[in-house]
Amino acid sequence: MQYLLKAIFIILFITACNSKNQNAAILPEAKMKELLMDLHTVDAAGRQSIIEYNGSTLVKNKQVLEVLQKHNLTIDQFNQNLKFYIEDIEKFDVFYDQIIEKFRDKEAELTKVKAEN
Repeated sequence: MQYLLKAIFIILFITACNSKNQNAAILPEAKMKELLMDLHTVDAAGRQSIIEYNGSTLVKNKQVLEVLQKHNLTIDQFNQNLKFYIEDIEKFDVFYDQIIEKFRDKEAELTKVKAEN
């Protein structure tokens, strides 16, 4: 799954290279991590049929746009931020490992709550 997620963002990176909006503000690392976690959460919820997602690109794009709106970003701003963070791929790997660790922490927390109930 980790490789699939990185592949998705590499594809987005290629798209970001064509972005004309070079003056977009770069999000701080903590905000970018929150954004990526939200995007992965929406993707996972769709795959698990927790939210509406039937494999339709249109539906998925709508959900992605809703996440971007929550973070007050346009798709061009997101692409610019992604491009910025991917420029140093080794640093991005560490960055992404931290996101994965946050998901593991959330999973452990939810498992603990579930066991208590």
